[in-house]
Amino acid sequence: MIKQRKKESFLKYLFIQLAPMLTDLKPSVLLRLHRSEFPCSSTSNGHCKYEMFCSCRRDLAGIFNAECFIMKESESDIQVLFYKKSLLYSTLENQDVKDCLKRCGYDDGASLTEMLIELRTRFNSKDFPHEIGIFLGYPLKDVEGFMNGSDEYIPEIKGLWRIFGNPDESIMKMRLFSSAKSCAKALTDEYSSIHRCFEVLRSMSSDEILKVS
Repeated sequence: MIKQRKKESFLKYLFIQLAPMLTDLKPSVLLRLHRSEFPCSSTSNGHCKYEMFCSCRRDLAGIFNAECFIMKESESDIQVLFYKKSLLYSTLENQDVKDCLKRCGYDDGASLTEMLIELRTRFNSKDFPHEIGIFLGYPLKDVEGFMNGSDEYIPEIKGLWRIFGNPDESIMKMRLFSSAKSCAKALTDEYSSIHRCFEVLRSMSSDEILKVS
C-alpha cells in the first residue's frame, strides 16, 4: 500500500512537470531526478524520484504516451529527456531547424535516435549544447539569438529562456507552458486517478489552458 502511494505521488509529479508536452505544446521536457543517497526533493515519505523512476520506467511510456532518454548520469542525479516521438520528429524536420542544426554540426540525414545520441554526447561535454532549446520547443529565433549573441536580446522579460527580437511568440509559449502545469496541478488536486487527470488535460484547448493561472 505504501509503495503504491509513493508510485502514485511520483506519477502525479511527472504529470505536472510533463504537462506542456502532454498537451502537445512542446515536444520534450528535461528533468533532473536525484538519487536517494544525496539530499533531494522527494515525492513522499522521503522516497526519491530517481528510485521511483527506476522502479516504474517500463510503465511510463504506456501511461504518458511518451519516450524517455537518459541524457546524463552523475553520483547525485540523472537527467532524463521525456519526449513525444512524433512531436519531436516534426520539430526537427522543420527546414529552418534542420538548417540550424546542420550549422551546429548535426548530420542532416540522421535519424531521431541518432540526433538524440549526438545531443547527449554534447550534453556530457565541456561545451553545453545550447541547441537543446530546439529539442525543448523553444522558439528557433531565441535559440539562434542566444547562440549567436544577438543584440536583440530583451533583458526586461524574464522566463524559461532568453527572448530575442519580437517577444510575442515567446511570451505566449511561456504562458502556455506555465498554464499547462497549473492545469495539471489543479487536476491532481481534483482527481485521484492519474489516467483521469490525463484524459481531462488532453481534452482542454489552448484557450482553456490559458485561463488557468
